[in-house]
Amino acid sequence: MDWNYVSYCSCTFGSRLICNVFFFYYVYYFIEVYKISNAAFQVSQVIFLLWNAINDPLFGMFQDHSSAKWLQSRQMNIYYGAPLFALSFMTPWVPVCDILGTDSQLVKGLHLTFSLCFWDAMFSFVLLAHCSLYTEITSSEEQRVQLTLYGQVAAMLACWTVPLVEACTQFGGSRGLYVSTLSIALLSAFFIGWTGNRTQSLVDRSAAAKCHTLNKAPTIKDLFSRAYLKLNSELFFTKDFQAFVWMNFINTGIVMVASNFTKLFTEDLHLFSSSKMGKILFFTLMMLGSRMLVLVSYPAVNKWGAFNIVRASFVFLIMSSVVLSLFQHSAMVSLQILLINTVPDATSSFGTLFISNIIAADTVRNERELPLSSMFFGLNALVIKPSQSLFPMLVAYWLQLSGGGLNDSSKRSTEAIVRFLWLVPLVLCTLQLAIFSLYTLRRPDTHALQAKTFSGEMGSFERNYGSVLENQKVDIKPSPSASTI
Repeated sequence: MDWNYVSYCSCTFGSRLICNVFFFYYVYYFIEVYKISNAAFQVSQVIFLLWNAINDPLFGMFQDHSSAKWLQSRQMNIYYGAPLFALSFMTPWVPVCDILGTDSQLVKGLHLTFSLCFWDAMFSFVLLAHCSLYTEITSSEEQRVQLTLYGQVAAMLACWTVPLVEACTQFGGSRGLYVSTLSIALLSAFFIGWTGNRTQSLVDRSAAAKCHTLNKAPTIKDLFSRAYLKLNSELFFTKDFQAFVWMNFINTGIVMVASNFTKLFTEDLHLFSSSKMGKILFFTLMMLGSRMLVLVSYPAVNKWGAFNIVRASFVFLIMSSVVLSLFQHSAMVSLQILLINTVPDATSSFGTLFISNIIAADTVRNERELPLSSMFFGLNALVIKPSQSLFPMLVAYWLQLSGGGLNDSSKRSTEAIVRFLWLVPLVLCTLQLAIFSLYTLRRPDTHALQAKTFSGEMGSFERNYGSVLENQKVDIKPSPSASTI
């Protein structure tokens, strides 16, 4: 067992504790409990979308190029961000309107806007550093698949939070909600902080920054400089990055809609109206399902590659959607809800692996001193994070049109929900299959790239960073011939 991987996955465990609950319940609570209007919901999501477009590249630039010691270190970003991340998780569950004694839609809209923006700021700051650390503690696709497996075990161990909150709210009401979410937040802060305190990277960014000319403290003005925009354009329009990021945009949207609206859909369709325990067990299986899929598929990923397994998942969802369109039985509807909650989420687990391969290929191709991990993950987030707002907005609009009311379950059309469950996955997975076919790093040969390092065909990064990966120690030295990003 690699204890450095275990330390790294402590953040995976801690973040999943709160992410599972936040994404599963926040839409339900604002629509069904707080009774937010469609207009206030849509405005809040638009503001959230704009904030998403700003904060990820901003954090990416500061984490990759800052001269501040605590910003240079991925581990310190995670360690200091942990308590604030946990605090942001608690904001949706505070009954602001009850405290203020008002039923104002403006207050409800401001509450949702603040909750989403505060949450996303801390989510981006901590997990951007965590994803970048993934790239910097592994050196090959085999190691990344192994670390992904560790991460799935950690995520699976965190699957109990949604069933716990569901049980506490079913049997303990609002008091049960507050006690369970606060306990989860405290646990999350501890485990996320553990990663920041214990994980060791193969790359000493603080040492490299002393001789890196571009690693001076960046400013907001630098975001709009010609050199920075040119670099971002160069990274963004890489063919493999384009193929991955637009597939990931759609996949993130499906995951978000499934997470946000499953509780709403199961109640409107009366799938578990006669059994509270049946609903809790279904949610438990739903949380465990994606992790179990990744663990079971591990031998297949090693044999055929993550690329082929991900494409097969698109075909599988297309087939299940066709079957549901023909046989709209309640059992088939329940199965489809389970599949759209598990298969796309399992697919997203390989996202860090794909983008790490893209980062490694870019570093070699452009002979960079250091991998631009945060910038790549920031650009990825720039594209996919708006889907976290856009897709729920479109679903809310669909429900509004089909039934005439967003926050009134009696007016929502069950036929429209069932049609949504087969039509939308059918169209979106077909698009994903076509887009991701353009991805070329299907089985990247890391060892071949490292062999070129020592034959003199690559730049100084490979001479230094390649040796770091090979010898498991840091020895980065700048070279006048290397590209200074």
